[in-house]
Amino acid sequence: MIETSFLIPTIILLGISVVISTIISVLKIRIVPSFVLEIIVGIILGATLKDYFTANNFTHIADGLYVIGFSLIMFLSGFDADLNILTDDERSSTTHINIVRTSIILLVSVYLLSLVASFAFINNFNKRFLGIILLTITFSSTFAGVVAPLVVVERLNRTGWGNMMITFAFLSELVSIILLSIYMIINEPSINSLWGVLLIAVVFIALHFSLKLKHGRKMQEGMVFLKTRMIFLALALSVVLSEFAGGEYVLGAFILGFFLKSMGISEHRIHVFENIGYGLFIPLFFILVGFQIDIIHFVNNPKLLLLVLLLFACFIVVKVPLLYLTKWYKSKLAITSVILSSCTLVVAITASHIGHQYELFSEEFGQALILACVLTSIVAPIVFEINFPKTIKYLRNREKGITYGRYYQ
Repeated sequence: MIETSFLIPTIILLGISVVISTIISVLKIRIVPSFVLEIIVGIILGATLKDYFTANNFTHIADGLYVIGFSLIMFLSGFDADLNILTDDERSSTTHINIVRTSIILLVSVYLLSLVASFAFINNFNKRFLGIILLTITFSSTFAGVVAPLVVVERLNRTGWGNMMITFAFLSELVSIILLSIYMIINEPSINSLWGVLLIAVVFIALHFSLKLKHGRKMQEGMVFLKTRMIFLALALSVVLSEFAGGEYVLGAFILGFFLKSMGISEHRIHVFENIGYGLFIPLFFILVGFQIDIIHFVNNPKLLLLVLLLFACFIVVKVPLLYLTKWYKSKLAITSVILSSCTLVVAITASHIGHQYELFSEEFGQALILACVLTSIVAPIVFEINFPKTIKYLRNREKGITYGRYYQ
């Protein structure tokens, strides 16, 4: 039993994940993303299971599963960050939407508004300047992992509005991750930071040439999964070296995913990572995220609940610049765009880690930040689903005569 005891926390978490997936399938729950339900269940069971894991020395195993799940979701998010849009030199007008330029303008406006909103929480920061910068990046982020699937599943990616939402979400997430990477390296510059960045660059260069290398037929037959192993090795090295360089470990995973996308690696090559990630480790990660939130403490402390609501409101308010879309669409759809783009989570979890690591704010504030993001992930899809049936026909009719840059198909 001692030799297999390490499997116990995995079995417990995997069992919870299977039950959640079964309930979603049987009840045909589509309006709320599965990861939200996984976090909620994690919050409910967290207090009991955390004590059990601690008493049986399973904490380090749970931490390992957390790191693997977080690294995989960031890696896949980086690979999914598709900003490959046709060159569009035409300015936006009432008959044309320059998606890239408009997305950049909107994102800059969101960052400025996020900076202002961050000052409302200045008393929660131990290091005010660093806290404001970190919260600004967090407020400005959008979880492309929710926005893009919602738009694509409903085939709205064939419309200008759909392309706009996808581009804005991917651009927002990419910029947030890059800024967080720079933020951490600059925050504590050291020789390790330089060496870490150089070693990551070496890993990326080596991976690039290794994946492009053409092997002989006999070698291909003997090394069927060689390139997959190379990517796994590069992912592990990126995670370790990112932390060695003074950054958050998952930032290296995201950048590696984006790097592979830029190389033109086929989605078929990454399919095994999606199966392992979304099929196993990522659901466990979201359950473990819920474990970190002491909901009883929040319920017994009205001030913390108020903090969650204020953060939730700010996540929505800072996306008000998307009302600019009323230039082409009705106000109802523009409001839906604001709420949908407010959906975020992964960047907030990363920011919570960074804030805790550098003692920028309390653990309670970090938990409140994650809870507020969970609320955005619940509200945004619901609002989208409610408005969707009334907007798809309108979109097709409204965009007659309007041109816009499109994704390569």
